Amino acid sequence: MPFDQIALRSKQLGIPLIVDGAGAAPNFPNVWLQSGADLLIHSGGKYISGPQSTGFLLGSERLCRAAYLNGPPGQSFGRSMKVGKDEIIGAYVALEHWVKGGADRAMERWRECISIMKREFLSVPGLSVEEIEPDAAFCNPRLAVSWEVKTFSANADLIVKKLASARPRIVLHDCWQRPQRIVVDPTNLTKVEAEIVGRSIVHAITEPPLAPAAPQEGAFEELAGTWQVYIDFLHGSAVHAFMLRQDRQNVAGTHVGAEVSGKCRGNIIGSKLKLFSQLPGDPLGLDYEFEGTLRDGSLTGVVHLGASAAKYSGVTFRRQFGQASWRAKRTRTNQAGGVKCASRP
Repeated sequence: MPFDQIALRSKQLGIPLIVDGAGAAPNFPNVWLQSGADLLIHSGGKYISGPQSTGFLLGSERLCRAAYLNGPPGQSFGRSMKVGKDEIIGAYVALEHWVKGGADRAMERWRECISIMKREFLSVPGLSVEEIEPDAAFCNPRLAVSWEVKTFSANADLIVKKLASARPRIVLHDCWQRPQRIVVDPTNLTKVEAEIVGRSIVHAITEPPLAPAAPQEGAFEELAGTWQVYIDFLHGSAVHAFMLRQDRQNVAGTHVGAEVSGKCRGNIIGSKLKLFSQLPGDPLGLDYEFEGTLRDGSLTGVVHLGASAAKYSGVTFRRQFGQASWRAKRTRTNQAGGVKCASRP
């Protein structure tokens, strides 16, 4: 629904309308409050660079006072959400600096950082660069870098992993990532750091990949069939199933969850299995990255857990919930390499 319709309906029903603007920079006068929102939430960190544990509640004085009375140091349900007095002052000063020219200075720094990185990227034949202007979701400009697979074989997932494990460590957004495209966000960069980031990304993209050792002919186990899968989380457990088909080292099929099913794919090298799947969810799909070893007819290993939307499906979100242990037993085998479906657990 359009926001003006939501605001109108909330007024008719007497329900306060709160806008979560934590991912946006504060602007005054504010379009959300002018358009009918009762309350607006902004981060005290992020764009304005105040303490990360702080935030602002803006809008209706009556509702802000009610929130104050139900928060610390009052003896109410909000007491656990304490913020130190020094952090409160830090957030206030950060906001004051932001509205007195800090926003313009930040924009100038972001564009300088983008220019520095853009020079690095454009010095490499085969790299394409696109500047992304601020929009409703992001208040700062960003830089997209893309390449053709025939020019550089590395994909975006590999680039992200390289940069995250290198020194200095560089973390890229999962947002807008494609197989041969990454997006660089300069929000937290200085001009010196922008040079480091630009050079590091160029090196990660252009570095020739290590040639994988050629697997021996027939060096893989047979997995085709149906498997009952037991996952032990930090708290609780679940029973899933795999229905797999196999073409030599390539494995694909269906991952049957407790309530929904999705496709899975991966490979097995010798006895080592890697299997990736996403089960449908609303609003985010549930991501699983299984790593395991086949021994004595059983699979055991760890599974990395996450959740992501299609446009945010990168390494960070696909592993944001940590890992669990898993084991699996084969319940039915197809000698021809196909799948015989078992009843769902």
